[in-house]
Amino acid sequence: MIKIFTSILFLFVFLVFGNIAFSQHLPSLVETSLPEDLKSCDLKKIGSVSYYYFEVKNDTVPAKKHKREDYIFKDGNLLILKQFDPITGDVRIIKEYDRLGRIISELHSVKNAFQPEVKYSYDEPNRTTIVTILNDDSTIIQKRINVYNNINKIDRVNVFNSSNVLTCYYTFQYNKNRDLLRSCFYNTTNGAGQTFDSSITGGKPRVTLWPNDSTIFKFKYGKHKRVKQKAEYWHSELKKKTEYIINGDTSIVVELTYGNYNDKPIRKSTTKIFDTQRIVYIEFLNDDQSVSSWFRSKYLNEDLTESESNEGNGGKNIYWYKYDYDDFGNWIKKQRYLNDKLIFVTVRAISYNPM
Repeated sequence: MIKIFTSILFLFVFLVFGNIAFSQHLPSLVETSLPEDLKSCDLKKIGSVSYYYFEVKNDTVPAKKHKREDYIFKDGNLLILKQFDPITGDVRIIKEYDRLGRIISELHSVKNAFQPEVKYSYDEPNRTTIVTILNDDSTIIQKRINVYNNINKIDRVNVFNSSNVLTCYYTFQYNKNRDLLRSCFYNTTNGAGQTFDSSITGGKPRVTLWPNDSTIFKFKYGKHKRVKQKAEYWHSELKKKTEYIINGDTSIVVELTYGNYNDKPIRKSTTKIFDTQRIVYIEFLNDDQSVSSWFRSKYLNEDLTESESNEGNGGKNIYWYKYDYDDFGNWIKKQRYLNDKLIFVTVRAISYNPM
């Protein structure tokens, strides 16, 4: 009786929690393009936000906008994003999102755009997503089908051409900590490659397909399965090594980038984050590991406050900001100064939902 009860209990737990695992919503195929400063706002109270960017020239704020973006919300979720052409002032890109904040379409109005229209669809029961790239006449340019596992990680990506023929595919493997271990590219006989004409081949034109390749990631973990080090290899060649350090309230990320057939790093990036401050220090290295050039930037939240380098005139630049706020405590105008000179103005027009 106890065994039967245990079996029934196990089956109940498996069905309930198994269904929960498999009913998780698939992630957005493109990260939501939401400005960092909007994330601190109560979006459920906001209907829309328009950003107007002005680049100051000759100490004058021009009437013509450098850039404009419109964000439309519903129930706190991004519904539509419009990006405008800085020259004509017309809408250049329209992105639409579903109620979960996932992108579902992207329309480009620019002539001869590489991707005039992109459609995104999500199929939770079958654990697949589809990306369809369309021409101006709605014919298919390319289609990608992503297959996910039960932890919402992509297992495989199949790529089809305009004739619905498989041209290539990608596979992915993960470790028990859900970190990516290997990504592989596989070409097919219908896949992309390099075309050689008869002047090169000495005969008929020939297409040499791109070779299959793979990228391997290796990890070192610390306490609580926290990643301490991550290394990226392409065809067994080290391409990048990243070290994650926690020192009190400060987190430090050191990233080394390696060139082709080079066992020594050619670039070193160090990022320190503490409280609301972030410092980024980038060094470009010679073969003997001496520093050829360096850049240092300091941020408060997302605002650049200091920058300096050893290139050009060098020296340190100080940036500071002046804000105007509305009655709800949200800023509606931000002026950016370089030392004592106004260089950029951002106007943020916020429309609130009725109370």
